[in-house]
Amino acid sequence: MTRLTSDVLDAAWKVFDGARRVMVAMHQNPDGDALGSAIALTLGLRALGKDVHLVCPQPTPEIYDFLRPQELIESAVPRETPELAVLVDCDRPERTGALSEAVAQAPYSVVLDHHPPTSEFGTARVTDEDCAATAEVVYSLLRHRAVPVSYEMAEALLTALVTDTGGFRYPNTRPRTLEIAADLMRQGPSTADIAQKVYDTRSLAGLKLMSRALDSIQLSPNGHVAWARLSLGDYEVTGAKPEDTEGFVNMVHGLKGVDVAVILREEAPGSVRVSFRSRGGAPVGRAAEALGGGGHELAAACVLQGTLDEAEQRVLEELKKWTEF
Repeated sequence: MTRLTSDVLDAAWKVFDGARRVMVAMHQNPDGDALGSAIALTLGLRALGKDVHLVCPQPTPEIYDFLRPQELIESAVPRETPELAVLVDCDRPERTGALSEAVAQAPYSVVLDHHPPTSEFGTARVTDEDCAATAEVVYSLLRHRAVPVSYEMAEALLTALVTDTGGFRYPNTRPRTLEIAADLMRQGPSTADIAQKVYDTRSLAGLKLMSRALDSIQLSPNGHVAWARLSLGDYEVTGAKPEDTEGFVNMVHGLKGVDVAVILREEAPGSVRVSFRSRGGAPVGRAAEALGGGGHELAAACVLQGTLDEAEQRVLEELKKWTEF
């Protein structure tokens, strides 16, 4: 496991210093940590005079619109081939979906992540599983070079920390997590304001979709595993969008006695996105990895091909290998 030592950070900056054109890529369906970390990194590198392109072919969740991602994100790979590709919150090109080929073909690459490694990809790798979020990795990288952290960068990194720690409630919250958050708050952003925007602001369509998800919850015989599912028809009836499901899995996880929670979302014909949460009783990161996705022991995700029923069966069969039902 890589640690955020001076040698590791120096090696990464050596790669950054050798490149002018940089492409920053996140995993598919970016969450708050991926998005916030990528935005802060992009702004930081631009402040150093780099030609940085933050690329994401998919729409980002509307709940993060206060970070103004539309002002930074490009939907396609830049025409001029990037000299350096940076992977944020994942460690292999395949996790970026449509960007995988461009990432893999870049002459140099840097991985910034806090999940257990699933590959050896990257000219330089800055990863630490003890970090609560990739935002801690990006923060350490920027501070190591004394890059000034603007209000916008601090807000993005603080959003990443808030969302990947469940508002600093999850067990991955460590003293250093709170120390970093305090430093970021000194730049102006408020954790209360961010939490209100992320957790307490939803559209009517999103609330109707949440109701359908909660109505679909099923429990394992022992009550320790709960799962919910949403079909394309649920989106059509409510008028909601896939990004409206942000945080739904945490609602399922809040059921009394539940250790592992899963939500399956049919986001296109024959494509089902699966999100996992665990309180530690089952390593959902390994389950997701076995299904072609990734994550860590407490939170993970994957995308499965097939019908919603087929995806549900595959997920439950895999979970039975890791926890009791």
